[in-house]
Amino acid sequence: MWFVPRDKLTVTTPPERLATYGFNRHVVDHMLCLNCCCAPFGMGVSPSGEKTAAINVRCIEQIDLTTLKRIPFDGGSR
Repeated sequence: MWFVPRDKLTVTTPPERLATYGFNRHVVDHMLCLNCCCAPFGMGVSPSGEKTAAINVRCIEQIDLTTLKRIPFDGGSR
């Protein structure tokens, strides 16, 4: 996941081709592509109150995942 201010996210998929789902505490709107069923991004609010988008970088074709530094995060123990 790559977190950016929500106003920096540009979505080119028409809204009718996306579904929203929530789980756990329902504080993030997870977006689901109705064409391929992947979850490319989510929208929420950071702890500081900033509207934020969490982008699933695995859904960006131009990114070489082997070049990214991964930082483990245990969301279940949060």
